Amino acid sequence: MGMTRRDVMKISVLSGAAVGLPVSHALGDSVSGNRIAESRLPKPFTKLFTRPEVAVPVRTDPLTGTQIYRIEMRPFRAEIVPGLVTDLWGYNGVYPGPTIVVDRNTPTRVRQINNLPRVHPTLGFTP
Repeated sequence: MGMTRRDVMKISVLSGAAVGLPVSHALGDSVSGNRIAESRLPKPFTKLFTRPEVAVPVRTDPLTGTQIYRIEMRPFRAEIVPGLVTDLWGYNGVYPGPTIVVDRNTPTRVRQINNLPRVHPTLGFTP
């Protein structure tokens, strides 16, 4: 089966997009170079697992029984790798974010508040 015009268009669009990407973003840190010296890399799996906090509903609607949660997206700093503090964007200032525990068939609403910067502080892009 031969290539159609649609296939050729897809290939040309993807090729054009790949040329426009900076090499560091397209290849990632593993190819373009790591910012931490190999001698300073921490041993893997040395930090114990910490269970994310369980979110508590801000209120329950008395008429429908709907549990209502409020989750805030915001920047914060956390120590994921022992000895290194990392700037993160997450939910309620915890990584990976709170756990929502709800019984099956319980009506639930999650209100997400976006308090993230309009422009990425390092990469400079606007969502």
